[in-house]
Amino acid sequence: MAISARGDGNPRTRRFNPRTRRLASDNSQESIESNMNYKLCMAAVLLCAACSTQKDSEKVNIEKQTVQLEGDLMTPEALWAMSRIGGYQASPDGKHIAFQMGYYSVKENKSHHVLWMMNADGSEQKQLTSDAENETDVQWLDNKTIAFLRGGEVWKMGLNGKSRKQMSKTDGKVEGFLFAPDGKKVILLKSIDFNEIIQKNPEDLPKATGRVVNDLMYRHWDHYVESIQHPFVLDLKTGEEFDILEGEPFECPMEPFGGIEQLAWSPDSKFIAFTCRCKTGLEYSISTDSDIFLYDVEARDLNNIEHTKNLCKQFREFGILGCNEMAYHGDGKQLNPTKTLKDQEINVKHKGENVGYDLNPKFSPDGRYVAWLSMERDG
Repeated sequence: MAISARGDGNPRTRRFNPRTRRLASDNSQESIESNMNYKLCMAAVLLCAACSTQKDSEKVNIEKQTVQLEGDLMTPEALWAMSRIGGYQASPDGKHIAFQMGYYSVKENKSHHVLWMMNADGSEQKQLTSDAENETDVQWLDNKTIAFLRGGEVWKMGLNGKSRKQMSKTDGKVEGFLFAPDGKKVILLKSIDFNEIIQKNPEDLPKATGRVVNDLMYRHWDHYVESIQHPFVLDLKTGEEFDILEGEPFECPMEPFGGIEQLAWSPDSKFIAFTCRCKTGLEYSISTDSDIFLYDVEARDLNNIEHTKNLCKQFREFGILGCNEMAYHGDGKQLNPTKTLKDQEINVKHKGENVGYDLNPKFSPDGRYVAWLSMERDG
């Protein structure tokens, strides 16, 4: 291209030499063709990028469908056309109910979760979600403000669905939340990396799909255990955030179906009651023994029995297992993973020590008591 440009700019180099003229002309033609090809390639790249961006930004706003039955038989199409109510909560004054509704599309193979509100008597129902984004986990902050989850962040809005404001900034990592009664703090559920059971693949093998499993429990139903949930406490005024279970290999809430219902604030916002099964590996895989812990938010001391109390097993420090709760090592007093736990020592001599599931704590209105669901035996 440079030679051709020089030839075009200096006629004397071509005047008395036909061969030079021919070469310059050929080079000029190649330059034009090359330039055109370059422009065509760039146009194609930009077009593909635009199409890709448009495709990524397009989200189908799945809305309520009309259920149609032909005859008396329920069909899959009719079932998927039905709306499904998710979470719901009454306003503090009892006058309104906010609830989550799920719509489904067989064609799109997707769902869309939206928020609605109505009067306590069922009248004046109105949809608060206006776009294709999912909005879930509705909670009342006061009689005029609703909090919800959108795009992995906590938002709030007025009763008309407007005046929306994002309250958390976690790069979309929030999976559940619960505000303190005084509104100054909020529990955020977030997943953290966990590689004690499934070994993390080397960084120089980014495309490796194999897994090195070191222990149980490495899988829950539809996913491998490569992360676990921890509850974080966010101070809304200062923006300070801390992990209640920092450094611990335990999960809260518990897999596979646990959610924010496994934690509760005390009425004075000073304590958090939470569910945790302080076991990993083999012990975790064969036991259902979880406990309720009462955590002092200001003290932030998980391993001090004065500040984090086990409400199911007195004088038991967080994370410590009794000898009879460990997997079998041959002395006959510990859990034998090859047999049912029904008739083992843990369920015979220790039956009254809350050895089964203990979960979903709730405080009494005056804060003096904590109630929870409890299973009689382990296993």
